[in-house]
Amino acid sequence: MRRFVTSCAVALTGMAVSAGLMAGAPTASAAQSCTLSAPARVSVWHSYTGVPLRASGACTIGSGWGAWDLIHPTQGSQDTAFFDGTATDTWDYYTFEPMGRMTWRPSDAYDSYSNMLSQNAPVSEVRLGSWAGLTATRSGSAVTLNVRAVRYWVSGDKNIPFTSAAGTIQYRAPGTTAWKSLKYVSTNSSGAYQYRYASSAARDYRVVLNGTSSIWNAASATVRR
Repeated sequence: MRRFVTSCAVALTGMAVSAGLMAGAPTASAAQSCTLSAPARVSVWHSYTGVPLRASGACTIGSGWGAWDLIHPTQGSQDTAFFDGTATDTWDYYTFEPMGRMTWRPSDAYDSYSNMLSQNAPVSEVRLGSWAGLTATRSGSAVTLNVRAVRYWVSGDKNIPFTSAAGTIQYRAPGTTAWKSLKYVSTNSSGAYQYRYASSAARDYRVVLNGTSSIWNAASATVRR
């Protein structure tokens, strides 16, 4: 990730314009663009997260370039993505920076002939990571379902039990795709929850935990008993 690239970008534009005029560069097609691919969901599990970014279009070829500023709705500019004839960059996110929903605002983009390119404005949302696990055991017609939930803790820089996590244990018949709610879940101080019930039929089970404004939602793998 390159920060504070505005002055550099202006200089590059001037150089590219001069070179284009001297070479009699052709006009780019109006359909040309520079597109940023940024993850919509960023899960934080460490004090530092390197988030891969990718660009496509004429800005990644030759002396073309493109830039986007990452804007937080209340904290303003957070970072800059800059591609100078390349297709990849990295967003360096640290936990002392704000979380939330942020927009990659277009700055400028040009091809090798100094033709301005259109740009998109993707959105990335940063929250703490969470994980949900479910195990199932059967004894005759009794099925015991054990839920475990974990989340990232910034101050301690480690994973801890996701306490008071709300969600639902779901089930479906083997071979079907529609999930049905079985039991409401609220994890205890250990990030755990247990439910035991009677069912003679084999079923698929999973647990789906709700997120919060700062923690992502999570779903467990599917188990069959």
